[in-house]
Amino acid sequence: MHAKRTLLFAAIAILLLAAVPLFSDNAEGADPSVDVKFTFAVGLNDDGHMGLIAGKEKKVNVIVQNDSGGARYVRFDDVVGIDHSEPSKSLIFLDPGRSDVISVTISADKYIGTVGNRDVRFVFEVYDPAVPEDKGYRELHLTVDITSMRGAENQFNKIMGIWDPFLPEPFDTALYTTVLTLLIWLAIAVLIAYGLFPAVLQIFFRTAKEKRHLAKKKIQRPILSLIMLYAATVCVHVIGAGEYIISAVEAVVYILFILLGAQIAWRLYVAATDVMIVRAARRGRPPHSSILPLLRMIGKIVIGMVTAGAVLAAIGFDLMIIVAGAGVIGLAISFGAQSTLAQFFSGFTLLITRPFKPGDLVRLNSDPDVLKVVGVGFMTTTFKNWSNSEVFTMPNQKVAASTIVNITAETSHFRVTVLVRVPYGTDIALAKRLALEAMTEHPRIMQDGSEEMPKSRVHDLGDSYLVVRVSGFVDDFEDNGSITAEIREAIYRKYNEFGVEIAVPKMEVELDRDDWDKKY
Repeated sequence: MHAKRTLLFAAIAILLLAAVPLFSDNAEGADPSVDVKFTFAVGLNDDGHMGLIAGKEKKVNVIVQNDSGGARYVRFDDVVGIDHSEPSKSLIFLDPGRSDVISVTISADKYIGTVGNRDVRFVFEVYDPAVPEDKGYRELHLTVDITSMRGAENQFNKIMGIWDPFLPEPFDTALYTTVLTLLIWLAIAVLIAYGLFPAVLQIFFRTAKEKRHLAKKKIQRPILSLIMLYAATVCVHVIGAGEYIISAVEAVVYILFILLGAQIAWRLYVAATDVMIVRAARRGRPPHSSILPLLRMIGKIVIGMVTAGAVLAAIGFDLMIIVAGAGVIGLAISFGAQSTLAQFFSGFTLLITRPFKPGDLVRLNSDPDVLKVVGVGFMTTTFKNWSNSEVFTMPNQKVAASTIVNITAETSHFRVTVLVRVPYGTDIALAKRLALEAMTEHPRIMQDGSEEMPKSRVHDLGDSYLVVRVSGFVDDFEDNGSITAEIREAIYRKYNEFGVEIAVPKMEVELDRDDWDKKY
């Protein structure tokens, strides 16, 4: 009897223990992660894999959905099968029915020895806030296709790193394939440096034969070296060198690329500036003698700064920090020397555009004074007052902002004009003829057809006189004052000879005798 009762109690106890999970919020078992779903939100390939380049980073988004009846904590635990991982969140809290995203940045070592498919496991820990000691673990699998940028797998023992070797044994090994690749690249380099490059120079330096030959001589070898340096990077892949060797070779080649590129850029720049100077001289506007040294200096500064920045970036410095620092320094200099820089660039503009040259006669703005250009510098321009020989300097910023009238820009010829007043009743035809004869008889008046021929006409009708105007071109502006005076004298003599009167201002005053007597 006691035995039966004992068995009955034992059966009831077992049933009660089995029913306990039915009344918990995790009815399917003690694992709190059962009803938490993990899915990827990442761009995958057609085969469901994710591509990753060794040494680069890629972000993987994991969507976490809480479908359980209670709240859950989800903690990122680890990524197995990859070299580096960094989550955006290490722990998230989810109410029932809620979801969140954990972004995990993954990367493979750039010196990775093997490439191909990797089974990467994302491990997460899940627990109930009410029972933190009961933890469940979930794994999410992702196949990652890792490609090495430095590894030789894809180019090993392939001609040019592209084609499988076609040579018979024993010449189908990596060594012979590398030698063949090097020879092919050498042929390509010679074709470009000694065939294509001279043809390009022929287009841009068609009329400057000496400059073309000089540029070809100085640039052909650096171009050949550049191509062969690139060939060296291909050959270390073809021969199957290790990742560290490939990386070291590529780093050295990259720096040499920068230095050779700077050398080629400098030589092309020098050739281009020389051609620009020659062409300007042929057009009759030779640049100032200081322009070429200035252009060379600017070219050295720009190419040198770009080269230094590129080399620093190649050896691991942050180029953005360098650029930002240079920008701050440049801004400080520009604010501190704003006026000086304005003068310098104004002078550079005057020397490049050449609105005048030393010896030219100019007028600035509406000022009637004629100025003779003595010299143009980077900061100031020196003028000489043409009428009284005063020499003065003017800031280039002010000169560049002026309206410049260059009187002798194209030629020193200048039109002179003489006005003569004759009384009403004068024989106008005779007065015009005599004035024109006086001008045409002067030896400095141009009558060869290169300028407009001298002519005379009635210029104005005054209160008591007519104005006869005669004009013509003299061969030199600087002598126009003396020539004009000589023409006036010749007109005066001719008018006296032929009895033509020159009008003088007259005033008729009438006095009333009665008023005079009364007053005096």
